[in-house]
Amino acid sequence: MSTSRIVAYWILHLTLVFIIIKVFNLDLMGSFVALIGGTIIDVDHLPYIKKHSLSGYLYLRTTLKKHKRYILHNVFTIIICAALSLFILSAWSFYLGIFFISILAHLLLDIFLDLKVYNLDTEEWL
Repeated sequence: MSTSRIVAYWILHLTLVFIIIKVFNLDLMGSFVALIGGTIIDVDHLPYIKKHSLSGYLYLRTTLKKHKRYILHNVFTIIICAALSLFILSAWSFYLGIFFISILAHLLLDIFLDLKVYNLDTEEWL
């Protein structure tokens, strides 16, 4: 994965958040919740960044093309987020549903990219 691919990766993820904002016609608070939900799922990358520094982490991902198995990037998390995104149906928990829909969309885009673009095995997600 080259540096341009990482930039494209983040642009895709931010575009996904903006699509969620547009589809649900979110106000400022809802937009903030969608942005946090769409990015917080990558918190499991932090131990690798801490271990290798940001430049070392990017070197591993871009030059050496080493893919790590991240704790929160798996099918179980997708199922949980899909179930919790049903909170969107209730007026009192609408923002909670938006939060989990953003996480779910992020994970679905990640699994698509991993399986189709980067040709990884499905065992990375199981």
